[in-house]
Amino acid sequence: MEEEEFLEKLEEWVYEDGVMGLVTAIWDCIQAEGITKIARRMEVSREGLYKSFSGKRKPNIETVLNALDALGMRVVVRPKLRVKRKLD
Repeated sequence: MEEEEFLEKLEEWVYEDGVMGLVTAIWDCIQAEGITKIARRMEVSREGLYKSFSGKRKPNIETVLNALDALGMRVVVRPKLRVKRKLD
């Protein structure tokens, strides 16, 4: 999956579904890259990876970060943008 396509899907899923939207987006990337390939990179079983991301349960933060690393991605945390409002 191309980065631009992933970012569009991610934005859509997270906006609509919150945390599970993020999990869905990561799972989509895992499937596109290959479940077995990503499981090997993460040093987990294919079945364990499937259970964590297929929607049956929420993966913990360590699993999410490991999956993103295996996909060649990372999490960047930054402050929310503040919108200045004009007072009436």
